[in-house]
Amino acid sequence: MAARFKFRYEQYLKLKKKIEEDKALDFAKAMALLRKEEKQLLELENKKLLHMMMQATVGGKSIQNLRSSSNYIIQLNEDIIVQQKRIIDAKKESEKRRLILNDAMKDRKIIDKLKEKKLENHKAEYKKNATNEEGEIALQITRRRK
Repeated sequence: MAARFKFRYEQYLKLKKKIEEDKALDFAKAMALLRKEEKQLLELENKKLLHMMMQATVGGKSIQNLRSSSNYIIQLNEDIIVQQKRIIDAKKESEKRRLILNDAMKDRKIIDKLKEKKLENHKAEYKKNATNEEGEIALQITRRRK
């Protein structure tokens, strides 16, 4: 009779898979945040460029207009610097999450490999037992015929 394969660490494997899924979700969130921060930086840079192009095309500039334009550009530059720092932080966080995910994947793969080896051993043992049983049946048939 075929004994059904039962991996004794199946619950542990399920736990490792769940942990891996959670870490993958955390990594995806970190990457989404990084993309969002990069998009905000691009928007700030576009605002600055657009404002500078508008100022270049506008004639008859008063001192008040130049001062407010200069202040606006300075503020945009400060915002860009802050945004660049946020991007650096988001990159660090996403890299940290990636490493954590890699560790979780390694842990799960170790248990998966163990399961595969146990299954192969089970199949080999089953095949060995089946061959022995066939041999015994053939021997009994031979004895009965004599």
